[in-house]
Amino acid sequence: MVMAGPRSDLTHGEFQNGEVTAISDDSITAKSEDGYERTYVIDEDTEMSGDIAEGDEVMIVATTDGDTASAVTIAEAGVLPKPQDGNGGPPVMKNPNDN
Repeated sequence: MVMAGPRSDLTHGEFQNGEVTAISDDSITAKSEDGYERTYVIDEDTEMSGDIAEGDEVMIVATTDGDTASAVTIAEAGVLPKPQDGNGGPPVMKNPNDN
């Protein structure tokens, strides 16, 4: 399954759920149930959760620039990526009367 949507004015975002068909230090290829297959660049900014290997089911969030897709997040199916900010818990509402 692939879903696309804008991530900013200059880039296009892509999401893919599928099976890892190839992985190396600098790229990952995933194939969705519908047969769609794409290779994504892995770089120092890519967040990965779990010990991902060929045959694993993953969710990939990427940015695209022309024909190049760069993985932002790669997560094993059922494993959430680490939180970017905060402690990962739900927001805490503060009473405005508390000082």
